[in-house]
Amino acid sequence: RPALAVIAVLLLAPPASPGAADYFPIATDGRARCVIVRPARASPAAQAAVAALGQYLQLVTGAAIKIQSDRQPVPAGLAAIQVGDTERGRATPLGLPELRYGETRFPNLGGCLGKTLDPRTLLIRGANTKRRRMASWDF
Repeated sequence: RPALAVIAVLLLAPPASPGAADYFPIATDGRARCVIVRPARASPAAQAAVAALGQYLQLVTGAAIKIQSDRQPVPAGLAAIQVGDTERGRATPLGLPELRYGETRFPNLGGCLGKTLDPRTLLIRGANTKRRRMASWDF
């Protein structure tokens, strides 16, 4: 019965409200409004994950999103999806909540963060090597 109550609450809850218009632009009318930024020394696996994110975004927006190194400046007028341990990513604490099992608490060693840092910066980052690669897929 508790599960049915949770389902009923979810079904009766109002839909999520949209965020502010243009808060973080990815694409408009098939034109890219952001770039994807990866670490300059990204591993081949990390580069593949970033490429997969770019392909997915192109499928859903119709826009070819440029992928660039964090050593390159973000082009004027474009937002940036920072993926992994870019310079901006390393400067941002993950702040992942600890895991709880009863009264016992454990560090969150396998979590990831997806957060808009400001209207022009989205950060996608994982807590460890595997999660860093997979965080863009989770997005």
